Amino acid sequence: DRLREAVAEANDNVKHLTSLNRHFEVLYTGTPQLISEELSFMFSKLKIVRVMSKYLQDRTNMTGLLVKITNQMIGRCRDYLNESGDIWGQDPAAFIAKVEECLQLNHQCQVQYRTTKHERTGALKELPFIFDEDTIFAKFQHFSADLRKLAEIFKAKLQFDTLASQSIPGLDTICEDFASAIQVFRMRPYDPLHCTSSLFDRDCENMRAVVTALELDLQEFIHESFLQIESTDQALDLLGK
Repeated sequence: DRLREAVAEANDNVKHLTSLNRHFEVLYTGTPQLISEELSFMFSKLKIVRVMSKYLQDRTNMTGLLVKITNQMIGRCRDYLNESGDIWGQDPAAFIAKVEECLQLNHQCQVQYRTTKHERTGALKELPFIFDEDTIFAKFQHFSADLRKLAEIFKAKLQFDTLASQSIPGLDTICEDFASAIQVFRMRPYDPLHCTSSLFDRDCENMRAVVTALELDLQEFIHESFLQIESTDQALDLLGK
């Protein structure tokens, strides 16, 4: 009898988890924005299936499933960010926009989890949907923090790339110094989208210091340039650039 019960429970688990797989394909193929749009449905489905599945009625098992789901979201975000090739070869503005999609997915996932936690379905049998949020979202939070640091670097890259395209005499040295700093960052022995080392944090701090110093150099360059202006037309031309 105990063997039959174990087999029946295993078959029940397979049935319910398979039904979730069909509904959660978006986690493997969708963009972060599309996944965000499906979160309400996904969490509602999870809440319903938990009531029917003995396996998921166990809090530890359900927490483990939610961790796997958020880990898959992280993996999908990494793939999405790399879809256009190496991140350093991508258009900075486009990459920043993709990072924002990933950050929004993390935010919306937590919002929807908490909404589902407090919702009542009206079903005769309903189980609490309360789990350890730190366990579920810790990796996504860390990944998002790293993405914010990368986005900051790419925003600076966008600004200095724009300056370099203006071909303003005397500005090339500042732009070249930034390009050199980016090249050093790119050569570091890790993938910034997969890094768990403190090296990444230190390198980001170093890049922030470089950008701050170069921005001071830029302010000084602008100040000196205006001191050398002899006509209104020259001033307007510099302002236009």
